[in-house]
Amino acid sequence: MARVTVVFPRLNLVISFPAWRWFLVPLWLAAVTMSGLPLCAEVTPMASHYSFDVWQTEDGLPEHSVTAIVQTRDGYLWFGTYNGLVRFDGNRFTYFNEFNTPGLNSDRIVYPFEDSRTNLWVGTDGSGVVLVKDGKVENFSIGRGGHEGRLVSACEDSVGGVWFYTADARKSALSKVEVTADLARFADRDLVTEAVFEDLTIKQGVWAELDKICKPSCIFAGSVESP
Repeated sequence: MARVTVVFPRLNLVISFPAWRWFLVPLWLAAVTMSGLPLCAEVTPMASHYSFDVWQTEDGLPEHSVTAIVQTRDGYLWFGTYNGLVRFDGNRFTYFNEFNTPGLNSDRIVYPFEDSRTNLWVGTDGSGVVLVKDGKVENFSIGRGGHEGRLVSACEDSVGGVWFYTADARKSALSKVEVTADLARFADRDLVTEAVFEDLTIKQGVWAELDKICKPSCIFAGSVESP
């Protein structure tokens, strides 16, 4: 059966799949990205013309630790902290917590995300997700259930749907990942990834064996060394 191989040099990633299953590749990449597993690591030299500012509690932050940062389309920076949600306009910090913001039922903010309609979604550490829009806060049950239910990622699809990914979903997904050197175990799998060290001859041998063992519809994925 004809297969298509796609190489992503900047991601150190190669994917091989049956030609008729090309449409599954974006879904697979989205799943890997949302799982929290790193696709690549790239170091870029820092230009000397950059300057640094450090903001602490003396400058208006409710605490020194910041869990997440997002910049919204109106230019504000929003910081998640364990003492509330913080908005920064470049000069002044304004913070929102359970006491001064009706509807915000937790000060432990772990993940802010703005969608294309300028809705600000805010994930708390176990108390659910809230929507901040036009100065009002609306609660949702997504992300409730303690620390393991917290929101860890969010994204928007091409038609404007917002997708949320929680810690317990990631734990469930990772529990289904099996690591083995016995290639025969892959015979009934839909997706196989390899982590063979960077020796082209060995890699080619492994892929050739997998091609014999795996079913025709299986998708292969693996790492490649940057040139």
